[in-house]
Amino acid sequence: MKKIVLLAVAVLFAGCAGQRHASRGWDHLKASEYDRAINEFEQAKSSNNLPGAYLGLSRTYFRMGNEGKAVEILKEGLKVHPEDGFINWDMGSYLLTKKNDPCGALPFLLNTQKSRVGRGTAAKMIAADVADAKKKCNKTSGADSGSDKSISIRDVVFEPRSTIVIEKQMAISIPDTWSREIISLKDKTASYTFADRKPEFSPFIVIKVEKDDGTQFESIKNRYKKLVYGKNEDQTAEQNVLYKYLDPAASKRYIVYGLNSLVGNSIVSFLHYEKEETTVVVILSLIYTNQFPDNEWEYIVKHSANIITSFRMINLNR
Repeated sequence: MKKIVLLAVAVLFAGCAGQRHASRGWDHLKASEYDRAINEFEQAKSSNNLPGAYLGLSRTYFRMGNEGKAVEILKEGLKVHPEDGFINWDMGSYLLTKKNDPCGALPFLLNTQKSRVGRGTAAKMIAADVADAKKKCNKTSGADSGSDKSISIRDVVFEPRSTIVIEKQMAISIPDTWSREIISLKDKTASYTFADRKPEFSPFIVIKVEKDDGTQFESIKNRYKKLVYGKNEDQTAEQNVLYKYLDPAASKRYIVYGLNSLVGNSIVSFLHYEKEETTVVVILSLIYTNQFPDNEWEYIVKHSANIITSFRMINLNR
């Protein structure tokens, strides 16, 4: 966790009764008087739900070695204060350094950067964390491009990418030139689409969210494989090499690649989240008419793997 000077943070909480409790809590924490710190922070939280109360409680539990309770408090604080810079920073730092999940950390660090904390004296530290998370997220998302340089292939570019947060529950790294599309579908499942539509090459990604207690995972797989690949379904190949890059929070994972039912190729990942009782289907389709040279196709497949494996569930109920 970031070693932010506790007294500097405590200044934020001078004043009302809740603020006085929070201020005392920081004093006790600085003196390693953990039980007293918890008591004061709990009173501050009960008084008026101060962001600093959640922050102080979490840091106290971290100092005591109770990581589970500390993270639980951070999640609780983010539900009440989703834009608070310090709470987002602590959650992002925890995911980045303790859980080695840079893709999961990135949305929280970006929230910190947007907050007043990110515009203050800690701006350089936060910017460094964001850059570190982006670099590591690219590496853990299948393959590292090694460069942010934009390479245009039939007027489509895959770099640079930015993390998009969807409904405050999901995050995925999407090329900056791809735009969000609103598509009306007959089914009732939540759907999110991003695309770069060009005449000769039209890549797009669709994220579908299905309610599933785990018993429907296989049927969801079969349904979407038939929908995406059609008569080519039997020729698809499971991509075992990419399993380790898929969201580690998913209790069930599956990823497949092959010729789609349109004109081109598709890679589809299936991720089941037990606590959310949700299966997320991420479909990345590459639509084209003329074949690509080998070097261009290798580049396209490499970056497609980066994109689809960058998906993370960041639901705070988890």
